[in-house]
Amino acid sequence: MLRTMLLSTRIQVASKWNVIHAVSSQLRFYSKNPDEVQQWISTLDEAQQNRIRFFQNEVTLKRDQAESVPTVEYLTTNVQHLMNLSNNQRIKYYNYLNKTEASIASKSGKDNIREKIQEEKTSMGVFDEEKPASDQKYIEYGFGKNALIPKIHGRTIDKWRNTRTLWHEHLGAPKLIYDCSYSHYMTPRENNEVAKQLTIAFGNNRRHFQSYELNFCGMDKQSMLWSSLLKKIPTITTKPLPLRIHKADASEVFPKEKLVLLTPNLPNVLREYNNDDHYVISSIVDRGDKKPLSIAKAKELNIRHARLPLEQYRRCRMNKALTLDQTMSIMLELKRTRDWNKAFDFAAGRKFY
Repeated sequence: MLRTMLLSTRIQVASKWNVIHAVSSQLRFYSKNPDEVQQWISTLDEAQQNRIRFFQNEVTLKRDQAESVPTVEYLTTNVQHLMNLSNNQRIKYYNYLNKTEASIASKSGKDNIREKIQEEKTSMGVFDEEKPASDQKYIEYGFGKNALIPKIHGRTIDKWRNTRTLWHEHLGAPKLIYDCSYSHYMTPRENNEVAKQLTIAFGNNRRHFQSYELNFCGMDKQSMLWSSLLKKIPTITTKPLPLRIHKADASEVFPKEKLVLLTPNLPNVLREYNNDDHYVISSIVDRGDKKPLSIAKAKELNIRHARLPLEQYRRCRMNKALTLDQTMSIMLELKRTRDWNKAFDFAAGRKFY
């Protein structure tokens, strides 16, 4: 019985769409000539002509009420598309026709002004004057002219930055690690936010002239975080980027005695920056239930952990957590200047009084 009901429903839907297709094929008309449109309207039956008059009266009434609708003349030339639209679709189509008509009028006005200026210049003989051969300049510098320096494309700059960062790594740049093993604790939206922040952090590190050796540890290539990161950096698996991705945890890749986990909710404060330490940043965004996952992991693996001395240099609000890209910028500036006050200039101002 259920199968019979589904079959009858499919037949009804199919017949409905066949009727709509037949009507729309009869009403399909693409000419914009007003005389031809009027001739086409005269070939319709009385019901369809009454519906077109209803559209024209509706547009006239809405124009009197200063709503976004086209003129009656422009509506009539496009009336064939209105026949099968619902009420909401028709209102949206009125708005679209109004914008299209305004754009055409604006372009036509600009073309008329341009033609008048051209005619005035021609009448004044501006184009008849020829410059002497001595005044002709074969090399002119400026916008739209010859340039002293050739254009450097963005891909060339990216390639140079990648090479420079990789060379810094070869010379023994300090290591900065993002722990990406928290993907299964986050929602798809939070994973996408982490991927966005990691992409910005990667760009900040690559642009800096004293960059880190950047490592993404604990990265599961079956996780939502990896899928989101591939959308942000499509060349992450095809080009030699200054980025090292490890499936293993940071405690398995690097010596434990050199790891220092940075997290905001800890009593220990990071007093001084040390180039020999490998600083670990937890790649997690917890908008809802804030669980101390990174602290528990650090205590379980017996890794040193500390927080940045934010309160000593800024008057903080309740939320002291920094984004992943802000932490990267702070660590880059701290490595360069060894000045906490300058480094915290890269933190978001909304977190301070």
